[in-house]
Amino acid sequence: MPILGLLFLSLMAPAVHAYATKMYVAPSTVTVGKIGKIFTVNVAVASVINLYGFEFKLGYNSTLLHALNITLGAFLSGTNSSFVLKNYINNTEGYLWFAAVLLAPAPPRIGDGVLATIAFNATYNTTYPQTEQCDLHIYDDTLADNIGQSIAHDTIDGHYTFSPILGDINGDGIVDIFDITIVALAFGSTPSDLNWDARADLNGNGKVDILDAVMLAVNFGTTG
Repeated sequence: MPILGLLFLSLMAPAVHAYATKMYVAPSTVTVGKIGKIFTVNVAVASVINLYGFEFKLGYNSTLLHALNITLGAFLSGTNSSFVLKNYINNTEGYLWFAAVLLAPAPPRIGDGVLATIAFNATYNTTYPQTEQCDLHIYDDTLADNIGQSIAHDTIDGHYTFSPILGDINGDGIVDIFDITIVALAFGSTPSDLNWDARADLNGNGKVDILDAVMLAVNFGTTG
């Protein structure tokens, strides 16, 4: 391709920014294996200068997660030094909205820290056991400095996975005697038998046998 053509293409290409300041979900990945397990994630900031306020929305799959509460992180917290402007959760649409600002004479914040902590409950509205995933997506986000100007930054989403524990047949988050009992009651059965229990057919071969029992036994005691 002629040099002028290459130059034209380079001018037409969208600009890609890589800012030093980041707003991100931590930890970046969360894996849960128990229905009803409560866990937390942080929305944090890195390499920020003169931060005086922020807001963000965080989207999630509401069939997999139920947001319980949002608390202000340590980076802006302090006695009479900050004010939460927005603390809103919508578990029907699957998003939350949080905003906070420092109050004078508090100095602007510099460096790295946690902006907010979100508590989630692991729900599950699909056929168990099946792995399900969703992003924890930051959007409509703003970092503001101490003169009311936006601070340029990149955002990094998190990722959530519900991964059932192999052998946790009843979905209570632990492979235990209750799961073994289910296999024992269905042992030797096929779908045409009265004691057939599809949950006990761990390898999906249409029969509850020693292979399924071993798959459960080697995970005995495992928790999610």
